[in-house]
Amino acid sequence: TFADILALLASGMSVDVIVHGPQRALITDLCLIKAAAGDAQKPCSVSCQEEGAFLIDELGQYYMIYSDDQCRNHIYLPNDICLYNYLPVLAKDAANGLRIEGQYMPASDLYEVVSIYQEGLQQLSQGRWESGEPYQRLLNCYPQGLTSGCFVGR
Repeated sequence: TFADILALLASGMSVDVIVHGPQRALITDLCLIKAAAGDAQKPCSVSCQEEGAFLIDELGQYYMIYSDDQCRNHIYLPNDICLYNYLPVLAKDAANGLRIEGQYMPASDLYEVVSIYQEGLQQLSQGRWESGEPYQRLLNCYPQGLTSGCFVGR
């Protein structure tokens, strides 16, 4: 939780915090793509390397699937984590680093997200904080929504 992160920061431990990006929910050795196609016993066709594999739940939410070089499937939650509104707390409590997980973002979105966080940190260094307009810009990059997730006890 967010309280746990703050406790780690208060302890003086060197902590990097992921402030933005996809949230990995599960890593599995089962090839979900082959299993869904009914090909679980056939030789690997490396179809996992194709972009756009996902699961859909009963609410219509998409869980993206990415495969690594060891053929493990990484399943991600529908909404990216966004802790932009918590930058003042994270900066004050001296996180060692703030990390944006951008490996699956289009380059233009990654540029926009990094720019917004840089602007926020610059504001804080000048003793100012305005989160409304920058957060709206983040939401514009993510029409499916963003979440602060379990980090704030939800």
